[in-house]
Amino acid sequence: MSTVQRVDPVAALRSVRRYVAGRSAPVDGSGTAVKLSSNELAFGPMPSVERALTEAIGDINRYPLPRAEELQAILASTLGVDVTEVAVGAGSSGLLWQLMAAFVAPGDRVVAHVPNFEAYPIAAGLASAPLVEVPLRLAQRRRALIAAVDDRTKLVVVTNPHNPTGTMIDPASLGRLIDAVGDRALVLLDEAYIEFARPSEQRRWWRDHPNVVVLRTFSKAYGLAALRVGYALADPAVVAALGLTRRRSR
Repeated sequence: MSTVQRVDPVAALRSVRRYVAGRSAPVDGSGTAVKLSSNELAFGPMPSVERALTEAIGDINRYPLPRAEELQAILASTLGVDVTEVAVGAGSSGLLWQLMAAFVAPGDRVVAHVPNFEAYPIAAGLASAPLVEVPLRLAQRRRALIAAVDDRTKLVVVTNPHNPTGTMIDPASLGRLIDAVGDRALVLLDEAYIEFARPSEQRRWWRDHPNVVVLRTFSKAYGLAALRVGYALADPAVVAALGLTRRRSR
């Protein structure tokens, strides 16, 4: 009889929701099925992207720069922000994991609307952080989220535009929400679909409110889902904390 004891995973895994990926369209040659379930761009990469990828193939034996410094600098210049306000990660979902690791401790609460992106409950579960799900009622969207914040809340998630409804919170209402949360918790503005919304203004919320973090991705409008590239815009102290949670090359 074996005396080797089984090594069990952490208790948090028992309650983590399983991620259900979108089904792929059947490859039957008919051309009648189109996959919509993962919100992927239906078009292939632009020729300029194909050329850049082809040129980069010769360097895949090298580890990437630790903080993707070249892309970080280009994003900062393009967006008109300081390089210390930009963090690059493995898609916006990768940055979500980093944010959880840096700021959310076991027992802290995460507040988010429901329905929402499936990564939120999974990330919260792995952090042993109870997820407070606030039903999405458009007429009371902002007030209901604020009402759910208490002294145990560490992260408030606002998906803008919202996934899956496509609705938005206007800048004035968003500002009132951020003011109401104050310094009680981090406010995560998930802007994965912001390029489709064409907002009238791009506010740098984190400069007046250091607890605000904006997440964006190249997976949606730019059609680069397989490359897993996203970025965060935040106060330099938050960016520095995200840098400490990056996975190191090996």
